[in-house]
Amino acid sequence: HHLFTETYHHRPAYRSLSKLSEYFPHAQILACTATAPDQAGEHISAELGLDSLVIDETRRPNLRLVDRRGETGKAAALMPLVAALETCLIYVNSREAARLLCRQLRKACPDDAESIGFYHAGLEDQERMRIEAEYPNGSLRLLFATSAFGEGVNLPNLRHVVFWDTPLSPTAFVQMAGRAGRDGQEAWVHLLFGAADIQASRRLVSSRAPKRSDLEFLYRYLRAVQRSQGSIALSDDALVAGIKLADPESELDIRQLQAALIIFAELALIAVSYEDTSRVIELPANSDKVDLEDSSYYLEALGELEAFDNFVEWALSQEPTLLEDFIQRPLLPLRTLQRGRVFGQEQ
Repeated sequence: HHLFTETYHHRPAYRSLSKLSEYFPHAQILACTATAPDQAGEHISAELGLDSLVIDETRRPNLRLVDRRGETGKAAALMPLVAALETCLIYVNSREAARLLCRQLRKACPDDAESIGFYHAGLEDQERMRIEAEYPNGSLRLLFATSAFGEGVNLPNLRHVVFWDTPLSPTAFVQMAGRAGRDGQEAWVHLLFGAADIQASRRLVSSRAPKRSDLEFLYRYLRAVQRSQGSIALSDDALVAGIKLADPESELDIRQLQAALIIFAELALIAVSYEDTSRVIELPANSDKVDLEDSSYYLEALGELEAFDNFVEWALSQEPTLLEDFIQRPLLPLRTLQRGRVFGQEQ
């Protein structure tokens, strides 16, 4: 599914998989994924030149939904899970939340503090490997984690998956929920997110698509810095700090800054080079007027934001029985099923 979900600007190496048939013209290629909605299935087949399709419609009836959307006392909802002495994975959308919530729950449950941990992509390798070893063997029972944890990790006896924050897409929702109950025994998927969580999650998704006004202000700021000191060798932190000084009300953060620089470079508004380990930014003397929609990165980001808005509206409004049905069934290319193209045969 990464062949479809990863863009030309994020993990572009996945795009190279389409060259396999060129490198190995006589080889048979098998592409396996657990999550392939219509567009993904069609994209993967086209990229790899696949000529047949095997679809497994197996459901996961052992996954049971616990609907506590809009819960005001979310921390209190975790107490029974701590007391249950069963493995539990709590998904959050930021590293900061993983650390903070872990610290708070350890303080609230001192007798169980050693069995509570957190995980995110920014951990040192040694710490990451320690958690990946201790969580499956039961030394850790309750783990706060970002989406960095779970892919490629097989935890047969994971009894509880909790969505503290709003999942960012239907694919993420199904993938994360599906990590519970791999042993076929009953497992529970707890929904604790609500309308109050949407803005924080939306900010995370929208960081790749900064507001036009923020982009315009950043470009003017870069122009001013270049006029005063020549080429720009400031770090991301220094640039964000300078922007805050120039406009204390600016909401531009490091993620948005990094996205803006990618957009500017794609539109040839800046040139980025490196001297030793230092990044150098230069702006051409004269730049033609450009349209943001000429940036594929920006368009991709806008598409992701629109998809997120549509998904959360659906996720907050659906009846619990429909949400339970959604996590129990695989994400399949339904249009292909309707055409009867299964196991490579026209039915």
